[in-house]
Amino acid sequence: MSDTDIIPSSPLRPAPGAGRPRSRYARRLAAGLLAAGMAWPATPAWSGSCGLCARQVVINPSLAACLLRDYEVLATADDDGAIAVDLTDCEQSRGIVEALPSAAASPPEPDLRFLVSRDQLDCLKRTIERPGTVVDPVTTIDLSACE
Repeated sequence: MSDTDIIPSSPLRPAPGAGRPRSRYARRLAAGLLAAGMAWPATPAWSGSCGLCARQVVINPSLAACLLRDYEVLATADDDGAIAVDLTDCEQSRGIVEALPSAAASPPEPDLRFLVSRDQLDCLKRTIERPGTVVDPVTTIDLSACE
C-alpha cells in the first residue's frame, strides 16, 4: 500500500471523498484498532489465572475461624490456578436471630464451598485476621480488591 491508496466503498455508489488518499496515520490507526480488537477477546476479564475463582465470599465468624484453622493445609495444596475451599465440615453458628425477621432483610447464606487463587486465599486470610472485619451474622468480603 502506498500513501495514495484509495478507500474502497460500496460498488453501488462511491463514498464521499473516495478519490482522496488514505493518510499514513489513518492506516496505522486502523491497524492498531484491528490488533487491539483481535487481542481483546483473548484477555480475561480478571487478570488472575483462575477464571472460576470467587469474586466475593460471604462468611460468618465461625466459618472464618475454621478457614484460619485450615489455612496451612489449603495453602500447601497443589496450586494449578485454583484452590478448592470446602467449609461444609465446620461448625456453624446461627448468629443473631431477630424476633420477627422480614424476608427482605434476611442476610445471605454463607459460602461453604468456593474456589480461590493462592493470592486470593492469602488476601482472604489477611482480611479475616483484621479485628472487626467479620461480624455476625455474615460478612461479604470482596476478593476483587485482592488483585
